[in-house]
Amino acid sequence: MGGPLADRFGKRNVIMFSMLGSAPLALIMPHVDLFWAYPIFLLNGFIILSSFSVTVVYAQELVPGKIGTVSGLIIGLAFGLGAIGAVVLGG
Repeated sequence: MGGPLADRFGKRNVIMFSMLGSAPLALIMPHVDLFWAYPIFLLNGFIILSSFSVTVVYAQELVPGKIGTVSGLIIGLAFGLGAIGAVVLGG
């Protein structure tokens, strides 16, 4: 859904909404019961992942001659740093 939203509202706005829109939901998560936790997780995941494709396209525009390299770097870096962050926060 990130691509169509970026076409309609702009890439920068989608990325900013992804960062700022997920914060309130993450902050209220410890204060809700289990019934509301699942819809909030679903909505928060949708908001966060909506900027993923937009970020890859932004990176491809920065280096137009190396589209595959940039895509692999962005995706690999995102998942790699996310895994490291999960291990650090889990510890």
